[in-house]
Amino acid sequence: MRTKVMNISQPVYNPEEGAFEAILRLFDAGQVHTYPVRLHAAPHAAFDHVAPGLKARALHDHHIAQIRDRSLHRAALHSRTGLAPAVNARQTRTELGRIGAQIAA
Repeated sequence: MRTKVMNISQPVYNPEEGAFEAILRLFDAGQVHTYPVRLHAAPHAAFDHVAPGLKARALHDHHIAQIRDRSLHRAALHSRTGLAPAVNARQTRTELGRIGAQIAA
């Protein structure tokens, strides 16, 4: 299922940050996710130019949050099984080789 932008609040220009700020709601996998987003732009920028950037930022933040959640889930799973999460394929092969050697011994 694709992530869909449900709505975007009225962007407000923050002169201290030099950016437009808004709240975006995304719909993904049956759940609604809310993200505060900021996009640096000129104060006179039109909504038609600002909105796509705010949407892209929210989708990016959502993607990063999904990756982080999956990583935390894997870490929790590994902590329950007693195996450390592998950093890369070489470490995985080394770890499997060590476990195989222990079993064979």
